[in-house]
Amino acid sequence: MFPTTDGHIPGFGIKYKPDVFDQYQEQHIIHNKVEYDFSIYNIVRYFQLCLECNPNMLDSLFVPNRCILHSSKLAQNIRDKRNLFIHKGYFHKAKGYAFSQMHKIKNERNVSGKRKEEIEKYGFSLKFAYHVVRLMYQAEQVLIEGTLDLERERGVYKAIRQGDWSLQRIEEFFEAKEKSLEQLYLDSRIPNDPSDNEKEIRNFLLECLEEHYGSLDKVVTKVSDEKLILDKIKLLVG
Repeated sequence: MFPTTDGHIPGFGIKYKPDVFDQYQEQHIIHNKVEYDFSIYNIVRYFQLCLECNPNMLDSLFVPNRCILHSSKLAQNIRDKRNLFIHKGYFHKAKGYAFSQMHKIKNERNVSGKRKEEIEKYGFSLKFAYHVVRLMYQAEQVLIEGTLDLERERGVYKAIRQGDWSLQRIEEFFEAKEKSLEQLYLDSRIPNDPSDNEKEIRNFLLECLEEHYGSLDKVVTKVSDEKLILDKIKLLVG
């Protein structure tokens, strides 16, 4: 989604700070017996998270075309330039996320529902184990190739979700992959951090905003003094 044109300049102002949409997320929404997870982002916030190599955001950029129900021309342009966002920071993000999943596997208590059944049957959460292996494999892809193929190793992921991997195998995989990734990180030739491509990405974001609005001079509009006073009164009286 794109920011509104209400005359406010994000980040500027002392008292007059209208609500600015940043992101919206809601999970486990049931509609017609199908479960959905929703994530909606302001495009500026989305670009920032992609710039920081947030794993979930990059996953959305590299989703196979056959899995996309709708995509605007502008959204496709962003996907076409998705490799711009790749840098070594992805390794740190993915590794940290994988560590958190391993911690949950070893310390999960007081769970219910399907996850409780999994733990009782297999001794650990298959979902968390799947994420551990997926993130380490994806970090390896990024460091070696500078891109992501989310369907690679899907046979492995399917086996984990079916309970074919033991907890010991998950732990051994994680320890071995962690060591190999450290060396890959040192040898990798992809950009070191966001600053390498930040200027190009910033210009690309401006191009996206211009394409949406027609001209950036429409993004920051003039607001009358009367409207500013009324808005301030509304803020004061709640």
